[in-house]
Amino acid sequence: MPKEGNLSSTEDKSVQQNWSEDEKRLLRHEAFISEVVRLRTHSASDKKPVWLLFLESNGGTALITAVLGALLVQWISGNIQRSLKEREFQQAWMQARGNQALTAYKEQLDQEEQIVRRAYDLIGSTIQASEDLIDLSGQELSLNTYKPSERKKIAEQRDRIRKAYNKADTDWRSQRKNLSLLIALYHHGHVEIVREWQGVDDAVPTYMDCALAWYDAHHDETPETLKTACVTEKKNLADKLDQLTATLGDFRSRAREDWESPDKLIQKLEKAAQH
Repeated sequence: MPKEGNLSSTEDKSVQQNWSEDEKRLLRHEAFISEVVRLRTHSASDKKPVWLLFLESNGGTALITAVLGALLVQWISGNIQRSLKEREFQQAWMQARGNQALTAYKEQLDQEEQIVRRAYDLIGSTIQASEDLIDLSGQELSLNTYKPSERKKIAEQRDRIRKAYNKADTDWRSQRKNLSLLIALYHHGHVEIVREWQGVDDAVPTYMDCALAWYDAHHDETPETLKTACVTEKKNLADKLDQLTATLGDFRSRAREDWESPDKLIQKLEKAAQH
């Protein structure tokens, strides 16, 4: 084997000429091993770029963890803020809708009350006009009961009573259908009210027609006889009115309870709106 030392290229070649075949074979083997190591090192550095090598290091892993943690916190915070804003919007929207529903409900109750008052005023007029017309057949308002000098005043009173009856009859017949539709509309879902109103709607003209027929058929009747005029029809009308009044009273009581409990009312209105 040659001695170790620093040789120039020319000297190295000159020395190698004196080597044996075994020494030359070992030299070639050493060169081969060196080239393999060089190629492996170069190939490994080509497969993994610098940024990947950095990320695989401890420092790179810590940096990735910190960045991802910050992004996750920011994402969670954004979702929480968005959820809070959506909840605030929903609460404000529900409150506005609830207030609107309460206002609409109050307006509906007021309109229902106006319609009922209008109906009762009209019914009262028909009953009063019918009773006065029956009284015209009695002795108290008969022209034969008074002196000629007093008959003009009585005749004028009788004329006013007949005109009042005719007006009440005309008003009732012209408005009854309209009232029926309004009551059905504003009491939608309350079939008992519509049913009781229908009973009154049938009883009113029956009593008025009976009063007119009595007036045409009777004259100078005593007070005792007048008490028997249209008794059945009058009682039937009174019963129907009592039933309607009681039903409306129950409805108004429930409405008043709902108005005193807005939360419960809003729930009922929301449930009704879904259907």
